[in-house]
Order: sequence, then C-alpha cells, then structure tokens
Amino acid sequence: MDRRAKQLEKKRKSRELAKKKAKAQAAKRPSPLELLVRSASRAELARCFVSAGWSELEMPALVQLLVTRPLPNGDVAAATVLVDRTCLGVKDAHVFGSVDLRVVDELVEDFAEVHGGMEECEALFAQSIVFHALDYARALGFSPHEDFVAELFGPRPEVLLDTPWSKPGRPIYVPGPRDDSRRILTRLTLAVGVDGFEYFDQRELDDEEDEELQDDDDGEHEIVHSALSQSVTSAGITLHIRIYRSVSETRWILEVEDHLGGSTVWDEPFSTEQAALDAALQAIDEEGVQGLVVAPE
Repeated sequence: MDRRAKQLEKKRKSRELAKKKAKAQAAKRPSPLELLVRSASRAELARCFVSAGWSELEMPALVQLLVTRPLPNGDVAAATVLVDRTCLGVKDAHVFGSVDLRVVDELVEDFAEVHGGMEECEALFAQSIVFHALDYARALGFSPHEDFVAELFGPRPEVLLDTPWSKPGRPIYVPGPRDDSRRILTRLTLAVGVDGFEYFDQRELDDEEDEELQDDDDGEHEIVHSALSQSVTSAGITLHIRIYRSVSETRWILEVEDHLGGSTVWDEPFSTEQAALDAALQAIDEEGVQGLVVAPE
C-alpha cells in the first residue's frame, strides 16, 4: 500500500471512529420521555380520575385511571392506565406527555364516554388500585404493559388503601379482544392450577345482560332476539350473526361479531329478520369472513 493509500485509509478509520463516538454520545442522552418523567417525578401527584364502575362488587370491571403531575412550564404530565384488578394488572398504558389543563378536561370527557363516567379521586386511591393490581398480577406471572411508567404513579405508598377487588380470593379472567387468551390461560393454569381461577367469556356475559333486559318489569328495554341468529365458521374464524330488535320496534338490527370481539353493525335496520340474515350471508360471501373482522385499534 503506497503512502497516499495509507493516508486515505487512516482518514476513513478516523471518520468511522468519530461516527461511533457520536452514536455513543447520542445513546447516553435521555429521551424526551425520560426528561419528562424526571421533571414530573419531582412534583407530587395532582388531579387524578377513576372510571365509573370501580366499586361494583358483583363482577370486577376494568378500571381506567388518569393521573397528572405539574411541570415547571405550567403544563402537567398526564398518564393513563387500564387496570385489570383480578388477573393481568396494568393491561394498557399511555403517557400523553406535557399537556395543558384543557387537554386534561378533554381526556376526562373522552374516557367518561367509554366507561360511563369518570370521578375525581385522591392520589392515594389511584395509587392503591394500581399497586394492588401490579402485586396480584406479578404473583401470577404477569408483567405490566410495556408503556407503563411506574415513576408517574409512584413512589409506592408505604400503606395502600383497601380498595374493591384489591385482594381477590382467586383470579378472575375476562378475555378482551386483543388478548392472547391461550397464553394467559396457560400462565394461569401454571400459577394456580386448572381449577384455581375463574374464566368468563364476554359473549356469555353479554347474553346474561340481554336476558336481564328481557326480564325488566316495565318492558321498556326488552330485546327480542331472532331465531335466525347463528354462527358461521370458515378458515378457523367464527362470526356470530346477531339479529334483534327492541320490543317496541318492528324493524330488525343486524350485527356481526368476530372472534376477536369486534363488532360490525349495519347502519339501516331491516323490515324482516330474513332480510337481515340474507344481508349478513351476502356480505360474508362477497368479502369472506376475514373481511368482517374488525382490526384492533
């Protein structure tokens, strides 16, 4: 190798070394989320909210929590978790970042629409729900959602409040549309045995609710289910065709529910139940069963 070639090679190696050093320095820099968490963690928890239904004792509802911490710039750091208190712990989580108080109010309204209301609560109450659920889930072998940032809900209080379902007698699992149910049931079986937990299919719970509506004394909300309702299975996917109407109505509603719990409801009701069934079968024939599967958000 001549002298010029050696000089070029030396410069090339020098550039590569400089790039490696720059990458290493960049990796050491905290991310925007890390900077937000550091800043927010210096302040106490401020306004906190819990979804309606948290106190129900007949069946454990998923609980949505929204917590905030003040930031030096006048905004707040807002974070939310969806908590399964009797099995999975923190099932979903999201950090909204630095937002102003108007955005917090909008988030509360959005969550209220989903859960039937949101209530403002004490920080210790919100923390107790989260950390009780984390403890119970970890004992079963479940980890919190990957986006859960414990620092925004901590530090963990020395004493937690006894909140509803904080100490379940046995795990209760109600599968959601995005759950890997097979993995979860396997984990539960390993943790407590095949008879050590309770499992409820959401469709069965929905059917029970429909039956309760039908038994309503005033009959105002009674639902009539068509005998033509049925299930269709193809390529390993089962679709549930549901045809129903209110007792006070004459036109039939068509709904197709997929194996993930997603639902497609036709915009216009049908004059006869047979017409509703024909529309469902035609859609399946034209689009295939996969075409009626609602992709998880």
